[in-house]
Amino acid sequence: MAITTESEDDDRIVDVSQCKLGPDFQDSMPLQYDHVLQLLLSVKDAQFGAQDPPEIFVKSFDHVQKFAQFKNASLAEELRRKLTDQGFHEYEQAQLANLTPETPEKARSLIPSLKRFDDDALIRVIQLMTVFRKG
Repeated sequence: MAITTESEDDDRIVDVSQCKLGPDFQDSMPLQYDHVLQLLLSVKDAQFGAQDPPEIFVKSFDHVQKFAQFKNASLAEELRRKLTDQGFHEYEQAQLANLTPETPEKARSLIPSLKRFDDDALIRVIQLMTVFRKG
């Protein structure tokens, strides 16, 4: 289902099933929880040092740490490169890493744009993610 914003201009159409995320996301990179975790660790060290961070930071950090699948940043980057090589959009890569579907059917139900990949391709990606998670 496509949602049109303001006009029918091609760059204004939002259709997640085709990885058209609209102008707000045009020049941004979707983040995996693992990348957010690395960013929060950097902020924590740089901004707070030995001080206790604010409660909202701690809650955000705890949430991201709970759901981050790839504790090793270099493994997360290697997975991103492999998925790029296999034709996955950055949005799909982040969604796959964050949602960690266990079957091709579940992957397609959560990420509609994956309908263009056959079961075998998605099974290989799911297996690859499992290997990388075990790190």
